[in-house]
Amino acid sequence: MIHTDVIAPIPTLLKQHTALRPNDIAFVDERKAVSYSEVDSRTAHLAGHLIEAGVTDGDRMVMYLDNCIEAAEGYLVAPRAGIVATCDATS
Repeated sequence: MIHTDVIAPIPTLLKQHTALRPNDIAFVDERKAVSYSEVDSRTAHLAGHLIEAGVTDGDRMVMYLDNCIEAAEGYLVAPRAGIVATCDATS
């Protein structure tokens, strides 16, 4: 049995967290911390740029990033732009 009432797309979950806790910390790395509202704004902005650049549903993007805030944001940007993210971690 699939419980569709508890399954939601990641962009929807981000919007919900932003509405409930906009100033709470969403991600932290060695350099900084960002709130849910910052992540929501940044990922919406980046997804818009990708769409303007011509990505279409199902396109893929590769991220070559260490464990950092930008990597997490990349995985949130992808579904907002309708694309698939893959990762090739640096050493």
